[in-house]
Parts: sequence; C-alpha cells; structure tokens
Amino acid sequence: MGNAIEMPPDEALYESVLDGLAKIFYEAGWSEAKVKNIHAAVAEALANAVNHGSLELPGKSVVGNQEYTELRKRALASDLVKRRVFLSVNIERDSATVKVRDEGRGIPTDSNYDA
Repeated sequence: MGNAIEMPPDEALYESVLDGLAKIFYEAGWSEAKVKNIHAAVAEALANAVNHGSLELPGKSVVGNQEYTELRKRALASDLVKRRVFLSVNIERDSATVKVRDEGRGIPTDSNYDA
C-alpha cells in the first residue's frame, strides 16, 4: 500500500494528517503501541521539515526562544511559505517506510559547518 501527500509548511494542518496516517496503520492491522511510536516519529519529522527545512529556522537552542519566535514570524510572512512538505508512506504487513521531505536548502556538507 502506498500513499503520498503534499502540504504547505503549516503545522496547524499536521494533526489531521497524523490522525489520517494513524488510521491507515490501524486499518493495516498495526498495534496501538507501534502506531503511537510512528505518530511521534512522523510528528517530529514534520516539525523539522517545516521549521528547519521549509522555513530555514535555526534551532531554539542556537538563538533562544524570543529570537526564534521573531524569526518564525518573519519566515511565515515571506515567500518561504510557498515551499512544500511531502509525506509518503508505504505499508507492508510487517514493515513500513515513511518519508518526509521538504524544499529547504538541506544541511551543508562543508566540513566547517557548525550546527
């Protein structure tokens, strides 16, 4: 079974996406414990794709909460919101592949990069 979805970088939409994903896993016969673990992992991956990929925000620990909030407001008012986040799911009986992709620049591969 394969499913794919394209979304704007809007975290407000993700709870309904995660609920739909959970439903797909339940219908495929997966246990509640496994579905909860998948939900947590995909929620984190979506948040990272939105904040650090699409919106190009640094981590809160890098800039602090107040500066992060201001940077996020500016990013949401910019063309960065035109970027998309992609979620694809392939569920088999005993395994699944969930991929989250964004349209951000990616992580620099330069050896001088300081995360």
